[in-house]
Amino acid sequence: RLDVVVDGIALCCAAMRDEGVTAALHPHVGGWVETEHELRTVLDGVGPDLLAFGPDTGHMSWAGMDVPAVLRDYADRIVGVHLKDTFAAGIARARAEDLDYGTATGPGRIWAEPALGDVDLAACVAAFRTGFAGDYMIEVDVPSLPLRECHQVAYDWARATLPLGVR
Repeated sequence: RLDVVVDGIALCCAAMRDEGVTAALHPHVGGWVETEHELRTVLDGVGPDLLAFGPDTGHMSWAGMDVPAVLRDYADRIVGVHLKDTFAAGIARARAEDLDYGTATGPGRIWAEPALGDVDLAACVAAFRTGFAGDYMIEVDVPSLPLRECHQVAYDWARATLPLGVR
């Protein structure tokens, strides 16, 4: 199945390139490219001339990846990133209880505000190539705090952590 996915992605990327669009792989829990093996197979099987990388740190964490390590390995292909934190205990519970997505991702379960969870987001940012000029998107799918506090935590984290040029 994975070979078919790689071939299909390569064909789509070639068609997009022919129209002047750069495709970027965005791995996601529940998608065809979810695990580290799947992600690496696709990125290694479809050249950087066809496929960039648009990681999502939260979904990569949920899938069990060493997120900073994967980002370092493909840093030259990253064009934008969803910076998302997760609670490891929520991920463990979702796996242990075989929870569906909606139940697993209720408030305070898996998604966390930046630096309140267990993803080393500072190490993720440090993994990008020097001079990275792609897009940062701080993302909290389901806040664990009241919305105003969620926004304040994300803003404060961004001011303290992201490179000066993106503030």
